[in-house]
Amino acid sequence: MPQPKPIECDVLVIGAGMAGMAAALFAANRGQAVIQVGIPGEIIYASGLFDVLGVHPIEKRRLWRNPWAAVAAVSRDMPNHPYAKTSADNIQKAFREFLSFLAETGLPYRRYKKS
Repeated sequence: MPQPKPIECDVLVIGAGMAGMAAALFAANRGQAVIQVGIPGEIIYASGLFDVLGVHPIEKRRLWRNPWAAVAAVSRDMPNHPYAKTSADNIQKAFREFLSFLAETGLPYRRYKKS
């Protein structure tokens, strides 16, 4: 049996969940040749929740209403946390990019606003 021909790419994303989908999207949007592998149907978009950060510190179970204030607290308290390695502005840009992609593919995200 002949060996399959290798497929070349710049980025290989292993996982078909939301994080894998976002990683593949961000790389493709930046001109990278991307291959994403995973089990079809892994993406569960049922809850409609995109959790930036809601609890910190976990051991104290402190709930935050403002996720950006929580990101700032985590960045201050945990300098090795991924959020401490970037800015809230970069996180917000990535969030907007991902939401834009969802809207373009017919899955617009509508934020719930408490009245």
